[in-house]
Amino acid sequence: MKTTCRLPIVIAFFVASLSFVSCQKQEEQAKEGIKKYVTITDSADIYAKVLTDFVGALTAADWEKTRSLAASNFKSYGPAMADSSGIDSLIAGWQRNHALYSNIKLVSAVPMGFSSTAPRTTGNWGFQWGVYSMTYKATGKTITFPYHLTARVENGKIQRLGNYWDRSQFIGPMGNKVVKAELSAGK
Repeated sequence: MKTTCRLPIVIAFFVASLSFVSCQKQEEQAKEGIKKYVTITDSADIYAKVLTDFVGALTAADWEKTRSLAASNFKSYGPAMADSSGIDSLIAGWQRNHALYSNIKLVSAVPMGFSSTAPRTTGNWGFQWGVYSMTYKATGKTITFPYHLTARVENGKIQRLGNYWDRSQFIGPMGNKVVKAELSAGK
């Protein structure tokens, strides 16, 4: 009887051990893949700084500096497909932001730079994770939201910028009512 009760426990422990070993192996393979393609050199700080300076210029409404940090073939992507733009459109969008919002600031930002030799991502990159805060002038409500930026840097300028943030953060503070959608089965 005691052997029968212990068998499921032994089997569960064995399965859990196999799962753990499998996860460790996948993690080791991922680390080796990163080592194969990604290099963090002293120059990596430069790529992160270019992105940090670019974000600071947009936040401060310094359009001349923003333009000086953008490559001639600059393209911004996101957060939605329709939001993709060149430098002129990006600046126009930020000018609208500054007209609608006050106290635009970075609450926190963590930059990182690296170089990649992977076939689809070859080049120098800057990443930045952070939190933005701004107050909608019409309602006086403050919006605080996380963001992530990915920038490809060429010759000290941003060639490609991907930005990711949740647009729904703006619905309530802009005076809109948030309504929960109800779905009914079979309709």
